[in-house]
Amino acid sequence: MTNYELIQEMEPYQLAEFLRKVSDGETEFTVCDRECESCANDIEMCEALIERWLKEDCENLIAEKPIELEPWRKIITRPLNDEEKEEYKELGWDYILENLPSYEEDVLVTDGDNVWVDYFEKDENGCVYLGGTDECVDGVVAWMPIRKYEL
Repeated sequence: MTNYELIQEMEPYQLAEFLRKVSDGETEFTVCDRECESCANDIEMCEALIERWLKEDCENLIAEKPIELEPWRKIITRPLNDEEKEEYKELGWDYILENLPSYEEDVLVTDGDNVWVDYFEKDENGCVYLGGTDECVDGVVAWMPIRKYEL
């Protein structure tokens, strides 16, 4: 049996166990020149074969069940109306944020350049902030729900 066939027959837990043994130095793992066509397959396992197996396995899973991304949801900043100006005058607010996700829901957020996982929270005064990073939301322009992917 070739190394490639050996890898192909491994269940994910077996591959995980193999990689643990490699990291512990219990199993040989060869980083080769990646010329698989001319390889004699006389080594126990190599980087190129594992990479190829993982890539094919992932591609097959995705082909069977494609990932559909949610759209970005723009955060809307609107000026206060007259009633809100009176209500919030002690807080010094100039605007209200709309189109936010539920509070404490993990979402992807972006400032237009970077993307990270965070969640929105509201303090005792009603001010909204990013709870995961304790950052102000002023630079955040949009958010996206995180969809769970089931295999």
